[in-house]
Amino acid sequence: TDLQEAVLASPEYLARQGGRIPRFIRGLDRDVLGRTPRRAELVRQSARVRRIGRSGVAHAILTIAGAGLMIVGALSFGGSLRVGRAISSSASA
Repeated sequence: TDLQEAVLASPEYLARQGGRIPRFIRGLDRDVLGRTPRRAELVRQSARVRRIGRSGVAHAILTIAGAGLMIVGALSFGGSLRVGRAISSSASA
């Protein structure tokens, strides 16, 4: 969604990832896709950030992840950001 993209592309999210583009890419992959990017992906996505910006890359990664994503936390003082798949009603707690 636009909200997810805005949060992930925000200066606050970048700062929480260490303020550097490679760390931003690692954070996106970890938080949205649940994995660590391979070196080639990191290089490619870092170049992409320079071309289309953080918002464009966040949008692309959210699109890859699919429509089942939701933000269950928020960027706030003392809070954390967690992005993951929605839990179905049949899932056990």
